Amino acid sequence: MLKGLGVDTEALNKGLIIFQEQGGKRFAETMKKALGLSESLADAHKATLAVAQIFGTEGETEELGKRGTVTKCPHYEIGQEFGLEKERCLAPCLPFNTAITKSFNPKFSVRRTKAIPQGDSLCEFVWATEG
Repeated sequence: MLKGLGVDTEALNKGLIIFQEQGGKRFAETMKKALGLSESLADAHKATLAVAQIFGTEGETEELGKRGTVTKCPHYEIGQEFGLEKERCLAPCLPFNTAITKSFNPKFSVRRTKAIPQGDSLCEFVWATEG
């Protein structure tokens, strides 16, 4: 709808990223309290697992606080049904998970090494401590 009003894709993606970053921060604070999470990297990963479960994402925790995978993503599947570009999944996903992770400790990071929308069989995320 916004594209029909002349808002370009880049502006939409930037807005979506900001929205997801703020949502990730708020979600992290809620999960810390609700689940009694500590400031550990493993607990930052647990918070991202909680949101995945809420949204119906399927995957595996390969190593808590180190690596996890997503094998089924309802956001991507719905996007495909509506003919949305792959960026609609790729743009918000990592900023949301990064915001959750960094809310536990700014030195924590998460990166996506594989992505279903880019043709991989799964999405893979790796958590680490920077510096």
